[in-house]
Amino acid sequence: MNDVKFCNNTFWESFHEKMTFNPDSLSDKLSNLTQMIEDATLDYKFNKDCQRTYPLVTQLETSINNIFDGLSNQPMSEKEVEELTEICRKINEDNIFQLIRDSYIPESSVKIEEKIDPNLIEIVVEPTKPKNQLNDDIHDIENNNTLVTTEMTSSPRLKGTTFASVQDARLSERPTATIVEEKEEDVMGKVQQLLDNMKNEYSDVKIDKAYRILQEIKAYINENSSQCTEISKITEPYKMLMQDIDDFHTFAFKVLNEMQDEKGYHLEKIKNHFTIKYKADRGEKISLKMEGTVDVSLFNILALVNEPEGFPKWMPFCTEGHPIKQLSRASKAFYSKLFLPPPICGREWYMVGAGFDRLEANGSILVIAKDIHHDKDFQEKHGLDVPVKPKVTRMEMEYMGMEVIPIARNKVRVKIVQKMDPKIKYLPTSVLNWMAKKTGQQLLERLLKKATHLKGSIWEKKIQENREFYGFLEKKVEFFLESHGL
Repeated sequence: MNDVKFCNNTFWESFHEKMTFNPDSLSDKLSNLTQMIEDATLDYKFNKDCQRTYPLVTQLETSINNIFDGLSNQPMSEKEVEELTEICRKINEDNIFQLIRDSYIPESSVKIEEKIDPNLIEIVVEPTKPKNQLNDDIHDIENNNTLVTTEMTSSPRLKGTTFASVQDARLSERPTATIVEEKEEDVMGKVQQLLDNMKNEYSDVKIDKAYRILQEIKAYINENSSQCTEISKITEPYKMLMQDIDDFHTFAFKVLNEMQDEKGYHLEKIKNHFTIKYKADRGEKISLKMEGTVDVSLFNILALVNEPEGFPKWMPFCTEGHPIKQLSRASKAFYSKLFLPPPICGREWYMVGAGFDRLEANGSILVIAKDIHHDKDFQEKHGLDVPVKPKVTRMEMEYMGMEVIPIARNKVRVKIVQKMDPKIKYLPTSVLNWMAKKTGQQLLERLLKKATHLKGSIWEKKIQENREFYGFLEKKVEFFLESHGL
């Protein structure tokens, strides 16, 4: 990096030229935007000044919105769709851009009430964050995974959608002129309000919003550290909920990033627009990736993955499944047993699974799962009784994720990724190839067959038995489909 570039007007002149340059082709516009995003990111990393970089972000959003405004009668190539999707991911969900937005303080809000007697109370004006705090913020960002989203598909749901503005509600801005120490009752009331909002968003299975509120709670507690004893009394009943939100959000990031990582994968099969990829780590751990479009409803697929008792009817190699404990509205612990081909044979695992509504964030529902039989802390925290002695060899499922994106009322795009350790020292390539083919083929065929017709099935029975949850899910899906004209 050229340090001089970010310390004088050269950078701003270069950025202004990019903003005023209007290339004719969409491809040139997208390349130009990509470079501008990179420039804005580097500028913030070097200067750590959100006040300086915020105008760049707003100009980028305007440029992206203008592109969408002009797409109504303009065909897009597959490459252009991918480029525009990646641009929207960056501007909407990259943590650096989110930090810039959340930390920016409008000039009009930096006001001090003239009538306040400076001899009675002390006023602190903070037009920007302290530099050491900004350093901590950027350090945290650079050590965290960046949230990624699914591919953007050229479907009816894109009509009229401005991706640069499709974001979850941002955190409330901090007042810039505040009394040094807020009154105790005001602090307690604010913390309680944030805790209630966080709980409501998590109950609505919106992990993105719940996590953002959790971060605001932590920041607010730090700002009022002198009252930590009283604040702790309020937050104590929410302690496990806060930890669950933090853990599930971190795990969701990991799964979403793994969906995007193509390194080391081998393409095994393409059938009915469904791709299957696999890789093996040291001949022991197996990673599988499947992606494609299927003609089934979003609601039916979610019903299939929500009921462990039904796993043997559609999940390849699964012979048994049953729930252990419902942990929240959309998360549960469950048991599953498999019978894989020799030399693996019988295997089992105890797992936790959760589903999250990301329809507002990126138009998808995300389902994630991982094994818990080695996680004693998780078992103890949630009161789970996992037998010490296994029935058969226990496999490890490092992660499993399914992202479902509705394209039409009875058509969805499905992305599945998983990494497991079958607990065998060496797995022959021939067995791995066979498993990849068989898993993908059976999954596709069974998913289509079972999700197309639920009448008279175990899932129809479960839907009737649990009307509270499935009614909640049905309304959520229907609202999204109607609001997007699907």
